[in-house]
Amino acid sequence: MDNNKKDIDTVWTQIQPIVIDELKQIFPGEEELIRNIPAMAELAKRVQLTTDRTALELAFGFLREAERDMESCKVLYSKKIFPHAVYHLQQAVEKATKGYVLGFGLLSPKEIREIGHDTPMLLLKAVIDKTGLKAWADQSEDNALRQLIDDSYKAISEETKRQEIARTSYSSINENLSKINWYHNVTRQLCQNLLARVTSSISADLPLSPLLQSVSTLPTLFILAAISFPHEAYTRYPDSDITPSEYLANLGIVRSIPNMLKYLKPEIQELKKVLLPHSG
Repeated sequence: MDNNKKDIDTVWTQIQPIVIDELKQIFPGEEELIRNIPAMAELAKRVQLTTDRTALELAFGFLREAERDMESCKVLYSKKIFPHAVYHLQQAVEKATKGYVLGFGLLSPKEIREIGHDTPMLLLKAVIDKTGLKAWADQSEDNALRQLIDDSYKAISEETKRQEIARTSYSSINENLSKINWYHNVTRQLCQNLLARVTSSISADLPLSPLLQSVSTLPTLFILAAISFPHEAYTRYPDSDITPSEYLANLGIVRSIPNMLKYLKPEIQELKKVLLPHSG
């Protein structure tokens, strides 16, 4: 993979001005996104499909369990058992994220075990650190994404910030979720154009398609994780600063469950589709 990465770096340096100029013509109303292309390419270069069969098997295991948590969430939500519905939503997002970082070689099975099962905030921190997501957000001039990353970092060590995120209003959550639509509708089109240009210059055996697809998957999983991760403990323990009894129908995260599931399901399906051909 080192030689492949070197080839990608070399070709990207050569074609970057051409690609950006072409995309300006294709997406005349997306000047901000065009400016993000160099940062997007840097992010893609950090992500390498793993060749570790153990990691791939574990990734698929997490993705399967994420789907089961989604089903549990739906049933509990329909029965108005809201704290447990939110808990399974958080678990589904966490397990999908673990499937992503394992499948794309960002964390090893050993590192996942060291993070443990009860520390979703550490997983979120690892995702930010390993992917360079913060640097991408800074380069992209995306104020909402930068704020979400900053709040998540603070919440890792500050209980008051975790409580603040847990009590986020429905409208604020939807504002963050609206970013997902933006990534889905535009970023994937950009990735397809980048892929068409790059594959004409680099040998076809490089796994560029999954790498570029991962660029749009990562922000989606990060946004869902940043919204949901504080609820892992609050939904279960009556001696927490926020208790399960506070998870009522009008709480922002409860009202957002259908919308969050709508975004999470296709990401899990996409991950399984991308990783399967490389699982041997």
